Amino acid sequence: MQNLAQTQETVQWLVEQLDGPGRLTQATCDRIGAILSHADARLLGPHESRLMQCRGMDGACRKVVREKLRLLPVAGEACWEELERLCQRHKDDRDSGQFDFRRARLLVEAISREGDRHADRVLSVLAQKIDDFKGDPLAWLEIFVAQ
Repeated sequence: MQNLAQTQETVQWLVEQLDGPGRLTQATCDRIGAILSHADARLLGPHESRLMQCRGMDGACRKVVREKLRLLPVAGEACWEELERLCQRHKDDRDSGQFDFRRARLLVEAISREGDRHADRVLSVLAQKIDDFKGDPLAWLEIFVAQ
């Protein structure tokens, strides 16, 4: 459910469910929060203040929504640079548990809002051969540009 594309109307309805007068179970609130945290940031923007105050939204979902909204005005180029820095910083990690996947996915989502503007850059990254995955930031970058 959470990966289904949302519309302005469905986001409005979900926000009303979370913030409305009815009593929802915690499990229902968690599902709605997960759906909203996967929604397009442009659809969430008009509901920002309500979502940040919403009693039904848990802290983790609220944090994701907040980060998505903070990235709305950020240019794709700046997001690329941050993604590259993130991959560079983690190039020597021994396991994936240290990598901030959530931040990387949010950056990719922000970059993708610019359509095919970065297609050549994506293809360039994917065309590079990685000889040694340890110590090469491309090993991380490749994961995200393929999304």
